[in-house]
Amino acid sequence: MTMVMSGTAIAVHDEQFQLDTVVGGVNVGANTADDAGAAQPFDWENFFNNTGSGGTIAKSVNLPDPGFPGFTASGGTADFALPDSTTYATGSKDTLGIQGGWQCARSNNVGDKVDIVNAYALAYVRPSDNHLILYYGVEKSSPLGTSNIATWFLRDGTVDCSSPGGATNFSGAHQDGDILLVSAFTNGGDTANVNAYRWNGSDTTGSLGATPIASGQLCGTGTEDACSTVNRVAISPPWAHPDKNGGALDAFEFFEGGVDVGEAGTATCFATAVMNTRSSASLTATLFDYARFSLPVCGELRVKKYIDVDLSGSLTAGDIETGSAVEGWAFTVTGPLPSTTVRCSGTTNTNGDLVCGPGQSLANLTPGTYRVTETQKTGFFNSDPGDDDLVNVSSTVFKDVAVGVSGATARLGNTCFVDKTFQISGVPTGADAPSSITVNHTIASGPTPFGSTGSLNLSDQGGGVWSGTVNDRFVQTDTIDWAWYINGDSSATKTGGTGESLAGGAFPVCADTNSDTFPTATLNGFKYKDVNNNGGFDSGTDLNGQGFRFELRRQGQSTILQTATSNASGSYSFSNVAPGTYTVTEIQETGWKQTEPAPVGGVVQSRTVVVPFNQATVTIGDFGNHPLSDIGATFTPRAKNPPGSATDATQATIICRDAANNVVASGTTSASGTNLPIGTYTCTVVITDP
Repeated sequence: MTMVMSGTAIAVHDEQFQLDTVVGGVNVGANTADDAGAAQPFDWENFFNNTGSGGTIAKSVNLPDPGFPGFTASGGTADFALPDSTTYATGSKDTLGIQGGWQCARSNNVGDKVDIVNAYALAYVRPSDNHLILYYGVEKSSPLGTSNIATWFLRDGTVDCSSPGGATNFSGAHQDGDILLVSAFTNGGDTANVNAYRWNGSDTTGSLGATPIASGQLCGTGTEDACSTVNRVAISPPWAHPDKNGGALDAFEFFEGGVDVGEAGTATCFATAVMNTRSSASLTATLFDYARFSLPVCGELRVKKYIDVDLSGSLTAGDIETGSAVEGWAFTVTGPLPSTTVRCSGTTNTNGDLVCGPGQSLANLTPGTYRVTETQKTGFFNSDPGDDDLVNVSSTVFKDVAVGVSGATARLGNTCFVDKTFQISGVPTGADAPSSITVNHTIASGPTPFGSTGSLNLSDQGGGVWSGTVNDRFVQTDTIDWAWYINGDSSATKTGGTGESLAGGAFPVCADTNSDTFPTATLNGFKYKDVNNNGGFDSGTDLNGQGFRFELRRQGQSTILQTATSNASGSYSFSNVAPGTYTVTEIQETGWKQTEPAPVGGVVQSRTVVVPFNQATVTIGDFGNHPLSDIGATFTPRAKNPPGSATDATQATIICRDAANNVVASGTTSASGTNLPIGTYTCTVVITDP
């Protein structure tokens, strides 16, 4: 770690924390209370109270907290209970490695002038330059004796010791970058010399640097990167503070200070504070009492990927957290905001964990808000974080995550767009096949990421099946309305579905098929016996025509598609007829003439039938027929003139007329009329003498 020193930086006592209290231009010394007249807004009592066991000191704020901008961590402990298991054993030195060099002992009578009553600390990140400033506070039982206070800020969170009686080795070890802040107070507290030292290297081979990396004096007397101060009058913190006199902390029993340890980051990720009383400011001074507590100033951020199968917008049972589905998602982490510095860029593994690129890590982050930006995969959308419609279809999506010293986990959930297939079965083939099938679709409910409507041309898959797919346009919460038409004629459509749910298209299927059947029509016709021969059906007069045969053809074609025969009620039908224009022809029967439709130029006529798309029944125009008959009259002379000759004795003229007096037959010896309709006919025979 390199200590960053800046002549323009604000001194540690001029930040947001009160290290010296100036009221009315008079420095009244250190205390724990938030003094209204002070320029800095916060003091120890803003962060600690007496809710610990027996009214002991306890954290009252979980940092970081928006109400305390810049403050990222706090820690503290009471150290007045007896026997005291946290005193140094003889031989412990700050210059020694923790392993084998530091030992603790158990004492029933710690000397008042070196007995630590309470100890506490704060971590503050200065927003102007991202520097980490560490503040300490120590209460002693007596103002007597030398007042040399030191604080270790250690990167190893396992450094600890508690003696059951005799000398006991400390756990944990020094790490490169540990900081020792030594404060020496003289002249009744009016003078302070403060030096910060760095441990260089490992616990076993490293050493404490002999040259200070930061120095300062009494808080408020300069622009130092380190300073310390002491109370000049008695103070009474709200938590238990049993000094030698049993009342308030007398003057010169409370010590506090701070040190700027440089830019916050991995190199300044301290985890433990150990404060000690000592014989002098010398680095080799004899160590007496100590107080140890956790002070994690950094946190770890985990970025996790999951597949939001149920599209709930959060991780729930049944969602996918491992495997190939959560592998290979690209993320970038920047911050702490407003900084855009990239802390990690990489992809997720099969456990859904983001793996940072070389030289990057999310293990030691300064508390703050970090932006996790995801690059979406094609065909997927974010539901966590989503938007107002639950799904977020942007190509990049971010989630801002507050990282504290206890760490944080950022989970981002995606699910897939649904590939929607529209399929029509039973489509006529051959001559009846449509030239095109078009689907119009509308999102009836749910998000509409790419617009609510669309059109799709299906293609012939063979076997009477046409289909087409809309890729990556719908989500599982959508419901679909769709209709379709053929041959480009949108005036005649068929409803494929209304409010059809896509819920079945959830991951890993990511596809859904909606099917419909091609509609065909039934052609219904009526055949009647035109009794009155007027070319139209007259109820009560005309009769149903049974047994007449009909043929169905496409218009202009000779191929017979279907045949039908009228039943006793005169009805007949053709079924499963595809849309198009058809001709219905009656097979002419002997002895019958077609009266409807009326012949043209003596030629019988067929019926033209248009079958619209999606019309279930179509009525064929009526066919009417009238029965025909033959009549005849014969004249046969019986006499010969003269008798025995070959000459007939009589002759005749025969004329047959219909009811309209039209001649339908005539002759001399016979007269016949053929194919005559129902009616009354009169034949007149006039016999004459030749």
